[in-house]
Amino acid sequence: MGPISLQKHGYELNQSLFPFPVDWRDSIVVVADRLASSIPGFLETANQLGYVGEPSSGPPATKVDLVVHSMGGLVTRTYVEGDNYQDNVGKVVFIACDASAAVVSA
Repeated sequence: MGPISLQKHGYELNQSLFPFPVDWRDSIVVVADRLASSIPGFLETANQLGYVGEPSSGPPATKVDLVVHSMGGLVTRTYVEGDNYQDNVGKVVFIACDASAAVVSA
């Protein structure tokens, strides 16, 4: 399920849907750190545009939901289980990921 499939369900690219491509040649830890630094910007953009949270009547959203595939599962696991985790991931949908992979050390 790529961005186009999610767009058919109402998500809007770079407004409520933020692709995060991963280069398999990069270290899992490096990409997890990049994910950690990207999530606040995704939330800020979506909140400002009114796609998440309740900007006019309540607090903004503070967590993202992730749909991950393959290496993205290892990246997500490394981020969520790591010291850098900012408690900003709500739900994760894993598609064709090796969740039983060895824990990646920093």
